[in-house]
Amino acid sequence: MFGSRDCPAKCTFCFRTMGRDYRSNSVGYVMSMLRDLIEKYQINQINISDEIFSMNRKRIYEFCNELKALDIPWTCQMRVNMADEELLSRMKDAGCGQISYGFESASLTVLRSMKKGILVEQIERAIELTAKHKMTIQGNFIFGDPAETLQTSLETFEFNRRYRDKNLNLIMLEA
Repeated sequence: MFGSRDCPAKCTFCFRTMGRDYRSNSVGYVMSMLRDLIEKYQINQINISDEIFSMNRKRIYEFCNELKALDIPWTCQMRVNMADEELLSRMKDAGCGQISYGFESASLTVLRSMKKGILVEQIERAIELTAKHKMTIQGNFIFGDPAETLQTSLETFEFNRRYRDKNLNLIMLEA
């Protein structure tokens, strides 16, 4: 299910760098559509596939209130710099069971080259907080950025090894 489209971040590796603006439907509209789908198809889990579900904090809280009333498990995608104690607590309470993060790299050099706008410490904090709230973590690291070297790759591999009990994926970008 999509409630919004696009992402305001302009990461160098992403196909969404077309200059489009982030846009979203109202929570009321999305929930109305969702209730209809649940009734019609007996849906028992929701995957919110918005590229950046966490763009608007007020909107997330509104979603959480509505989703909690439906009592249905759900998953979403989120940027690590948005993860904090209060938000993850609200999401867990509303039935969120998994968060998918785009970590991309555990090397600050590569993150800067990608224009990702996050820090390695924020990745670590997102992992720790998400685990603390007993939600499954799904995260991706990608290799192949122009700034990638053997050393930066090793930084990511070592980071991945420290969190090997989590669902972290290693992906090679194609040229």
